[in-house]
Amino acid sequence: VVSTQSTGSDVVAYRGSVYFLKCSVAGKPVPKSMWKRIDEKDSTVTYSQHDDKLPYSVQSDSSLRIAAVKQSDAGKWTCVAQSQPEKVTLTDEKSLNLQVVDWLYRPFVEPYHGHETITVVSGDTLEVNIE
Repeated sequence: VVSTQSTGSDVVAYRGSVYFLKCSVAGKPVPKSMWKRIDEKDSTVTYSQHDDKLPYSVQSDSSLRIAAVKQSDAGKWTCVAQSQPEKVTLTDEKSLNLQVVDWLYRPFVEPYHGHETITVVSGDTLEVNIE
């Protein structure tokens, strides 16, 4: 049995980040898990190795680690579970769609470096205007 991280089929990752596509695999005997996708050349690429030095690595919990998300990683990814009880191959799979976006820039407040000291007594109200 395979289940993925999203109740829908879309997940969002930020370009350049490390990202984990989540997948849970269960069965008896414990199935082998792998991930596959259609690349930009319309070829099916399968990832099944666990080696964090690789750009794509299947983790012990069946998630797929993407070391540095690229725009070309966007698209349909499929988590596959396979087991072979009694020499019969059983397969289950679930797909999700990875969307890749640029980092969002959060607003921030620049610290005030003036020399004005304001004293506020407990219970008083202080109003600060930010320009």
